[in-house]
Amino acid sequence: MSDDERRFIWCKSATGANNWWIYDTERDGLNPNEDFFDPSSTAASSTNADVDFLSNGFKLRGTDGFTNGSGVVYLYMAFAEHPFGGSGVSQARAR
Repeated sequence: MSDDERRFIWCKSATGANNWWIYDTERDGLNPNEDFFDPSSTAASSTNADVDFLSNGFKLRGTDGFTNGSGVVYLYMAFAEHPFGGSGVSQARAR
């Protein structure tokens, strides 16, 4: 994976007491991605619920309150290395 191929998801439960978590393509790089970083912890990295990085977004595989609980509200940011196209492809214009 080259230096310009990074993507990550930063998320937290808004209705629970769970910490922030960050999944990225640098720690694991394969689907399902199990390694995440918890910026609220002193631990370097952890493993928990799985997430898949897809060409058009991401898919949460877990169903616990940490990542994808029923009735839980989440705050998240997701960044892709090539949104709306591939490497060397211009982004589509909004209409």
